[in-house]
Amino acid sequence: MSALLHTIFVQNDPDLLSLEQVWQDALAFRIPAGAFARALEAIRWDAKPVGAFQAGIEMCLALDAVDLARELAARGAVLHPTDDMLATLSRVLAPPIVLSVGNNTQPDQSLSVQWLQDHSRAYAGSWVALRNGALLGSADTRQMLIERLGIPAASPELLITWLP
Repeated sequence: MSALLHTIFVQNDPDLLSLEQVWQDALAFRIPAGAFARALEAIRWDAKPVGAFQAGIEMCLALDAVDLARELAARGAVLHPTDDMLATLSRVLAPPIVLSVGNNTQPDQSLSVQWLQDHSRAYAGSWVALRNGALLGSADTRQMLIERLGIPAASPELLITWLP
């Protein structure tokens, strides 16, 4: 923990002094990290200044207790909405958010698979092309089928297969 945070906030706050002792014991593996979490939760944070939150977050991060640091940063940002450091810590420690999901590179072929189950005997020995469960065409060879369809064989929405 930074000396400045310790001097200004921890030394003058019995709650944080107690938390710091538990933190040091947890760092030295003399007690389980769960004891630190319980000590952290026992503090009435709504009455603490910004620096106390920063000290607590530093302690959490030193113990690799990211979830605790995240919760403390979020609580601090709510209680001290004008503090840029707590807002930044809250944002940085927040769980990642997926902003967009790329297109599914594999289209759903379930309708085409169902078509194959229902109609494969009628087209045994042939190549067939399906899209979304609809037969586009059939031929004796793959090349003939592709030429007959007049579309690229690599179209991801197509299912081209030979039926034994």
